[in-house]
Amino acid sequence: MKKITLLITLFVGLQWAAFSQGCLPDGIIFTTQTEIDNFQTNHPNCSEIEGDVNIEGDNIVNLNGLASLTAVGGSLALSGTSSLVSLSGLNNITSINGNLQIANTALTGLSELSQLNTVGGNLEIGDNSEITSLIGLEGISTLNENLAVIGNTLLPNLEGLEQLTTVGNYLWVSGNGSLQSLSGLQSITSAGYLYVFDNPNLSAINLNALATVSLDVWLMQNDELTNLNDLSNLLSIGGRLEISNHNTLANLTGLASLIDLDGSLTIEGNMVLNSLSGLDNITPYHLNRITIASNPVLSTCEVQSLCTYIGLPGANVTISNNATGCNSKAELEAACQLANLAEVRFSNYYSLYPIPVHNFLTIKPLNQASIDQVIIYNQLGQKEIDYQPENNEIDVSMLTPGLYVIEIQNGEVKLRDKLLVK
Repeated sequence: MKKITLLITLFVGLQWAAFSQGCLPDGIIFTTQTEIDNFQTNHPNCSEIEGDVNIEGDNIVNLNGLASLTAVGGSLALSGTSSLVSLSGLNNITSINGNLQIANTALTGLSELSQLNTVGGNLEIGDNSEITSLIGLEGISTLNENLAVIGNTLLPNLEGLEQLTTVGNYLWVSGNGSLQSLSGLQSITSAGYLYVFDNPNLSAINLNALATVSLDVWLMQNDELTNLNDLSNLLSIGGRLEISNHNTLANLTGLASLIDLDGSLTIEGNMVLNSLSGLDNITPYHLNRITIASNPVLSTCEVQSLCTYIGLPGANVTISNNATGCNSKAELEAACQLANLAEVRFSNYYSLYPIPVHNFLTIKPLNQASIDQVIIYNQLGQKEIDYQPENNEIDVSMLTPGLYVIEIQNGEVKLRDKLLVK
């Protein structure tokens, strides 16, 4: 009896292998509907194409012949398929190890990709004149490379990407004429670059969880954008920050959590911006250049970070063509002196030891400072510790080794600094 059971098990296993196997290590290109229709006949039992899959051709009207596919070992690219209005036929694909590119198609949506949970490379949605929804991409939580949504004429939002938390390289959204919000990106906590520009109807950024950008942030030519409140958890930018050419951006107060800016700062061509309040907490010692130019009603620039930076040896400063009070470096220096802004530095009010810390962190108040509340954030901007101390010692032993941000509230003032845990 055992031998019969073993034989049955072996037979079923062989049958499964026969009906589910990899094929086409060099990939395949489909340019006609006939090639799509004949795929299962020409490649029986092929469920996982090991190489790249390119689908291109004006006469391709459906992908039903690809219904046996469950995975693509390389990249999947659809381009120039002006007669293709549905991805029916790709319903069973769960993983794409390379890039997923959908460009120059007549697709209106991506709902047929609802089983897809892995994209190993880039996700690129570009120049699709009819697409109105990204729903169907909910299974994707991490992109190691780029997310690019560019030139989609009718797309109103990015709903369908709600599970996405990490973009390893570029998060690029530009040239989408009907895009009103980035709703769908509210779970992203980190990205390599953030480029959001030339979206004429964009009024909400919706990046509420974004805490770190490893390199540059460019926000440009989003004509309906009035504020940056959806960036209220952004703590760190590892490169440059440029905010330019907005017609309705009235304030920058949504950037009040930003501490680290390890590059240049450019504020240019923002028509109704009248104050730089919101940039107060940037650590000035990491800046390498500031450019404040061609903001016609900007008169209040004397925020703490800039007032400290312009007094540093070798400060690289360009200030011009703004309103009176912020129309030159000399005017900014005068405004800073008049405001008499004492440098508010964490180290002037609190001493932390030992650093790096392992088990218990001691906070020593200086200059009659008090400690009302202590919050420690991880690099994703998530609260790890929220504590109202009865003494000046905090147990941090539950934190994994790494870099954190400590925030101490002293009355109405919140001060932040880096905290290294070993």
